[in-house]
Amino acid sequence: MNSSRITYTAPGKIILFGEHAVVYGYPALAIAIDRRAKCTVSSYSSDEDVVLSTNLYPGKTFLVSCKESFPSSLQAILFLIKKLIDNFQSNLPLQIDISSSIPSSSGLGSSAAVSVALTNSLSTFLGGNYSLEDVNKIAFEAEKIQHGQPSGIDNNISTYGGSILYQNGLMEQITIDDFSGFWVIANSMIERNTKDIVANVQKNYKRKQEKTEEIFHLIHSIVIRGKECIKNNKLDEIGELMKENQTLLEQLGVGHSKVTDLLLILKKNGSVGEKLTGAGVGGCVVGLFDNIKDAHSAIKNIKKKGYQAFTANYTKIGVTIDD
Repeated sequence: MNSSRITYTAPGKIILFGEHAVVYGYPALAIAIDRRAKCTVSSYSSDEDVVLSTNLYPGKTFLVSCKESFPSSLQAILFLIKKLIDNFQSNLPLQIDISSSIPSSSGLGSSAAVSVALTNSLSTFLGGNYSLEDVNKIAFEAEKIQHGQPSGIDNNISTYGGSILYQNGLMEQITIDDFSGFWVIANSMIERNTKDIVANVQKNYKRKQEKTEEIFHLIHSIVIRGKECIKNNKLDEIGELMKENQTLLEQLGVGHSKVTDLLLILKKNGSVGEKLTGAGVGGCVVGLFDNIKDAHSAIKNIKKKGYQAFTANYTKIGVTIDD
């Protein structure tokens, strides 16, 4: 153990182009945002083995030794704690505190950010020296428990930060030196289960494989064009590609009336492009603005309708220790 207290944070993400298609081997483009999950591991002063607290369940604590008390939403966290304790053959009494400013079940990579921050903080506390590649792989195991058939893009972007093109387990980091746009993220407040939505798309794929493949090919083209646009700060072109991608996502059956409502508000308030991000059927949408005044106006009007909304900045910082 290197310290009596260790804290790591990890970022959430926006999938800018390519969600759902990425599960079938097509590329997707994601960027890390400055909303982060935080995990602190410290020594515990009683005889209990491991005590977990999280802002997902305010005021409650969970004992790792009593796994039956863990709700389904925390099963991936339980898996990681037990795996790392076993790996390092630890019987130390521990306190693990997890918090996140990333809305859960909304398409922003909350579970992956938690998994990455937890893996790094707990392994470091227990005296490990995991590489980023190790952390990424272990977090992906937790993502499988959480989502069933994840692409792997969330844990990659949360581990490494920045912007990535991801395809079939391979990651290409994209250098963005000068991005002048402003992101507005609006939460439809509809929590949904990514695992179920991915499974529904898979059912449709099996029924209408030719049509679905055609949609995936079109999304692939958007991803490739979008990569060059974001590298070269072409906001208007990025915006048009976002709109194209949204149309195709709706054809996959992952739209929702409240998502449509939010997209319209963003458009009316001056966004150059808008689309859902993540699995869809609720969750979050993202709008791209070329000036901060319009972005703030959009947030104000979205909140008037009873939704959540906030600005988010692109970040190059992946998982990192928090002093």
